[in-house]
Amino acid sequence: MMSNVRGIIIIALAFALAGCSLEAAIDPSSLIGLTPTLPPSKISSFDGLALGRTFKGYEPYGIFHLEKGSDGKLLAMTMPLGDSLGGSDRGILRIDPVLGTLEQKGSVSALQYILSPGSRSMGQDGRFYFAQEGKVYRISSDFSVVEEVLSISQNIGSMAVDSSSSVYFNVPYGAPLSSQRLYKWVAGAPVVFAKQADGVSDYLFSGTILKILIDNDNKIYAYDVRNTGSDYVTTMSRFSSSGVFEQSFPIGFAEYGGRTGFARDLNWDVDRSNIIAVGIPQSVSTSMVVPYKIAVYSKSGVLQSLHTTDVFFDGFMFPVSCVIGNEVFIGSAYGVFAYHLINHTTRWIGSAGTGSGEFAGFLGDGLNGAMGIDSHDNVYVADTANFRIQKFNSQGVYQSSIATGLNYPRGLTITKDDRVVYLDKDSQVSDSNHLVTLNSSLQVASTVTKPASENDDAWYDPKRIAINSLGHRYVVDLRSVSINGSPYILPVRIFDEAGTYVGKITLPDLGGSDVSMATDIFIDAEDSVWISKIHKIEKYDSNHNLVKVIDGFDYIVKFVLDKRGYLYVVDLNMTNLPASSVKIYDETGEFISKIDSATPGLGNDPLRVPVSVAVDSKYRIYVSDSTNRIRRFTPVTVEKDPQSGL
Repeated sequence: MMSNVRGIIIIALAFALAGCSLEAAIDPSSLIGLTPTLPPSKISSFDGLALGRTFKGYEPYGIFHLEKGSDGKLLAMTMPLGDSLGGSDRGILRIDPVLGTLEQKGSVSALQYILSPGSRSMGQDGRFYFAQEGKVYRISSDFSVVEEVLSISQNIGSMAVDSSSSVYFNVPYGAPLSSQRLYKWVAGAPVVFAKQADGVSDYLFSGTILKILIDNDNKIYAYDVRNTGSDYVTTMSRFSSSGVFEQSFPIGFAEYGGRTGFARDLNWDVDRSNIIAVGIPQSVSTSMVVPYKIAVYSKSGVLQSLHTTDVFFDGFMFPVSCVIGNEVFIGSAYGVFAYHLINHTTRWIGSAGTGSGEFAGFLGDGLNGAMGIDSHDNVYVADTANFRIQKFNSQGVYQSSIATGLNYPRGLTITKDDRVVYLDKDSQVSDSNHLVTLNSSLQVASTVTKPASENDDAWYDPKRIAINSLGHRYVVDLRSVSINGSPYILPVRIFDEAGTYVGKITLPDLGGSDVSMATDIFIDAEDSVWISKIHKIEKYDSNHNLVKVIDGFDYIVKFVLDKRGYLYVVDLNMTNLPASSVKIYDETGEFISKIDSATPGLGNDPLRVPVSVAVDSKYRIYVSDSTNRIRRFTPVTVEKDPQSGL
């Protein structure tokens, strides 16, 4: 399971969807095509208002390796947006660890697949080494040269480099090399390195080697994990520089249910005197949000300290880490954050932040960054990874925060009497989700919790919500389930304010490119219910009869209507994510404009991947993007609308 946009796509498209039908007939004339041309007189522009932290020059999404460079800078490998689990333009970045600014960027065309953090290592010669299938490459310190170091006929799992640039590695499976042994590359060939204490017999590892570390004395530390069926056995084994076994000790984390969670990444502290282990509990599903844990061990396996961060696991199976000074830097789908081992504080680097008016986690658990605007044009933002909802006035000035404890706020809407209603996910309990209503003082007035089930009075993964004039809550569940081996598309469920189930909308299968999983919902002033799927937006009347379909989208993640009936759709371009846009339609369904990276006023700081959209009473458009920022754009100029004053 992955809790990011790639995970949603894979899950949604994995089923041969066969939805249910409604009695209402569908008029083919209601299918609306997209107009390919953009009338220049109707273009919106950036109006200068930006919320969030200043963009630091790199996309925060998809950090899958971190290392301390020889110059003390932070080196990161990223999965560029638009690169879906493979590709040829993965980037390597040099980042100032204090300011978070991008200092240099390179391209690593040889790297094609995401592997575990153990398959990359900073050499003591100042060059960065990484394994790719059966090869090991190294990159020059200025990122200009990538050269091959070794090649074998099997995939390489973990690897490390000593002070003389000798490479140590293991293979996860196959033959002729054994997955239970550790090898050293000598004179152009692999030789078994690890030996028993007698110096003669090979040392056989009982599990999979996830990480290899080398200290200042060229002693080798190999961390292996074995699944016994009922628990995990996690062992760090130390060998002399000549390969003779010296000691083994466990490195792991106590987790829920008393089992052992293994370290997902390990690295040295500043002077290579202690081992820093970063982990998450293993027994939980990757769709569950759980705390990162950081343990500091001596070289002999004595636990020095144990820490739990207030930043939570986002679906990356192998969170990557390195240590600079007293800070542990951890890469995630949300970006990079740093945990201070002495002060016990957490900060984001890059464009994410924890301060007032800063955001984190817009690209994370199923695309967040939900926004709502009240009758006074106050803006409320679900600041997901910071566990809060932030409020701004109509001038964009930060007003206050609504803490959600250790719960993840996702879907958010505002009632007609300006109460905030949102969905959140319990960070400690799998499939524990809540629907929360705040009163006028922004205090919790009610909380509704439902069991995880495909039954009507239940939900699995609620992420979107809308409210009609009766106060009924319409909840979109972003989970595809299977019943008796057949795919079942969850309906949009309807509850009253107290949480009592009152009905549902079963989504029809319209055929063609239709994917019948709802992705967002909006209810207009006439109580018509608008529901987006992957490629379509469907309009239902107040009796839930399907009356209109707008077709032709690539991947809809969010949409909203303004009081004129204009439709604003966040449409991801899945073949080129940076080319994604917010598409705008008038009340007749005619495509009239869009907001994207070329929108006037943005200058040299274009819009990155849009995530969410909201529109205020003056038709100003708020767009959040993948850099954890929100920017405001001018109303679309439409002369036929006298109410706009344009």
